[in-house]
Amino acid sequence: MIGEKRPALCAPGCRLHLIEYTPYLEDPPAFFSSCPAPAAVPATDTLAPPDDLTAEQQDAFTAVYDRLARGERFTALGGYAGTGKTYLAGRLVAQLQDEDCPIAACAPTHKAAQVLREKLISAGCDADEIETHTIHALLGLRLVPDGEGGYELEQEPHRVRAEEGVVIVDEASMVGAALWEHVDNAPGLQWVFAGDPAQLPPVNEDPSPALDLDGPTLSEIVRQQEGSPILRLAERVRQGEPWGQAVRFSDEAGGVAATGDAETFVESAIRNFEKDAFDEDAAFARLLCYRNRTVRRYNDRIRAALHGEDAPRFQKGEWLVGRETWSGDAPGEHLISSEEVRVCNVSETHYEAPNLSTWKVWELKVRGTRDTAARRLVVLHEEEEERYENELQKRLDIAKSKSGKWKQYYRLRERFAEVDYAYAMTVHRAQGSTFDTAFVDGRDVQACRGPERQALLYVAVTRPVRRLALLV
Repeated sequence: MIGEKRPALCAPGCRLHLIEYTPYLEDPPAFFSSCPAPAAVPATDTLAPPDDLTAEQQDAFTAVYDRLARGERFTALGGYAGTGKTYLAGRLVAQLQDEDCPIAACAPTHKAAQVLREKLISAGCDADEIETHTIHALLGLRLVPDGEGGYELEQEPHRVRAEEGVVIVDEASMVGAALWEHVDNAPGLQWVFAGDPAQLPPVNEDPSPALDLDGPTLSEIVRQQEGSPILRLAERVRQGEPWGQAVRFSDEAGGVAATGDAETFVESAIRNFEKDAFDEDAAFARLLCYRNRTVRRYNDRIRAALHGEDAPRFQKGEWLVGRETWSGDAPGEHLISSEEVRVCNVSETHYEAPNLSTWKVWELKVRGTRDTAARRLVVLHEEEEERYENELQKRLDIAKSKSGKWKQYYRLRERFAEVDYAYAMTVHRAQGSTFDTAFVDGRDVQACRGPERQALLYVAVTRPVRRLALLV
């Protein structure tokens, strides 16, 4: 039940008196470190919020901290772009680290978790002590076939999951109903959900239940961000100002540029993808749009400009993005959804499946941003796409008509890694990510006629850290 309280028990040395530490029968999950046993701080002791926070942030810090001390299971920490909610969450994490409280920092996706870690370190958290993970990993969840052609979340068997502690979750607007059920079924944990109520809800879902909780909401832009043209535009979009009127206030000198010329827009994007900064870090630049077909069109155009019209499908040195999570036949062969990897080696070969069928494939050796060694990806060759779709549909039809035949369908569906080029992506996929420079095709985003169009525009214009270019 949302908002249900739990007893405020005392962890040794923890000012909050939140958790009574009990040794795990097996090794404790890496998310929480065990508490040492210094003298407990009296519950009546009042904590002064960090003095580097604004007055509004200090009030929010105290409100969240007090809710945890009272044993509240769920607390929301809302805040719009530029209000410093993630920095505030980081200061809370640092405080709990100082008190030796078991604490975990999570996000709904791997990419968002990676971004969160960088923000927490900048907020003063100990880099050696803080690891960020997905909520799925924290709770020991995995996606399994649902027997109807899709997938559902399930608890991993024999997995020791975290059962006590404080969990700080960023990008709370991305927590869907299915994931929320598992969150609500972890009664020993206390959760703080930091999120922007103006962002997109999970695809094809209502707004996240994680935002429908008691807790403070930040609305004041922090001093360091005051005057930011990107945030001024974001505020106008969030408040419902018509797009054409909002973008009239673009400020190229301040980092926001708008053009009505599609060719100028894409040529500017290409120049950024040619820079050494993008070669070193795929998060340097990204082009954002609404429709998948627009993503494909931009990726093809940009790639042709960079590598030539007749370039093979994959080139050594280019960046790719995982479309879905994938595991290969051998240990270490894996790809995470939305993960950015660089191609180290490319070869065309044939793959023999366990049922002895043979498929023409691309065998890629890639490295992720944190990899110490290359790993193999097996990607279906484009010459096999029609055959693959026909075979997959055939297995789906058989599975629907004959009970117990789903295994063959899922084996084929999960056999090959799926990747996109790291030039353009949809706004939905970009949520949770940040880029130095973002190119936003506002025309394509406005093709969305649903109620989420305003949120799409808001998410799009708040992805860049430094520069924003708009096609209007």
